[in-house]
Amino acid sequence: MKSKVFTREELYNLVWSKSLKEITEEFLVSYHSFKRICKDNQIPLPPQGHWSKKRFGKESPPPPLPVSDKYENINLYIRTQGDKRDLGSLNYFDKRKIKIENDPLVNLKVPKKLPKKLDPIVSATKSSQPVNHPRENGIWDFTKRYSYGKIAVSASEKVFSRALRIIHTLVKAIKARGHSFSFIYNRSYIVIDGIELAVRFRERHKRIIYTDEYGHRSSKLEPIGLITLITGEYSSRKEWNESENLPLEEKLSQIITWLEIAAEEELRLKTINDKIQKERLVQEKLEQERAEIRKAEVNKLKNLIAQSRQW
Repeated sequence: MKSKVFTREELYNLVWSKSLKEITEEFLVSYHSFKRICKDNQIPLPPQGHWSKKRFGKESPPPPLPVSDKYENINLYIRTQGDKRDLGSLNYFDKRKIKIENDPLVNLKVPKKLPKKLDPIVSATKSSQPVNHPRENGIWDFTKRYSYGKIAVSASEKVFSRALRIIHTLVKAIKARGHSFSFIYNRSYIVIDGIELAVRFRERHKRIIYTDEYGHRSSKLEPIGLITLITGEYSSRKEWNESENLPLEEKLSQIITWLEIAAEEELRLKTINDKIQKERLVQEKLEQERAEIRKAEVNKLKNLIAQSRQW
């Protein structure tokens, strides 16, 4: 999907050189969404009847572009034939998703088979050999992190092959976005701006009720050939389930978008907590200094009293 980036001045020139009808036909934006964009960026629009008057040489002169402290560029997506979408009123998540989908460095198309040259992470995941991270006195140290390892996958052989192809695409896309991976024993993490987000794959199962040879009812879990990607841990855990109509391959841009925004939010909260912690430590230090001063003054007063009694 191609797009065009405008500054405020460029968008101002556009709305006074083309009618709203022409603009909405050229770009994936509705009449109302485009008016909102102009309002948000303090861009005056031609008054009603402007273009009719212009045909007769009686158009209204454009008012000057107001001074604004907004310096963010405006991105409009070029409309192709038959595409009736309105991308002018997107939320933050959708804007990031489209940005990832249009990133020239990111290829989200999952191959039908793995290439011969694999990323070391994919090679390690494909191998049946365990990755041996160092132990401290024979004990696993989960506080350590290593740049090499495998992504955890629990699946039958047939599904494992497809999961590998998805992992191959995901690893390349994550690295193309400037992020990285870290590992410790059987755990794998995507690292975005220093924030770790756990990631693992598993095949979904369904519970089958059956009657055994003795007539007793029992149950067992059977794989159903569908993959689940689990991201995050504890309260931030999220499961990405595919269905027969919507495979996981078609959710990769959504998954990467969620990971980046989740990392942003966690980093924001971490920054706030670090600031609070720093202020608390400063306050505690001040209180300690005051307490020491008070203690010194009390001791000084006690010494004076003791000296006065000697007189």
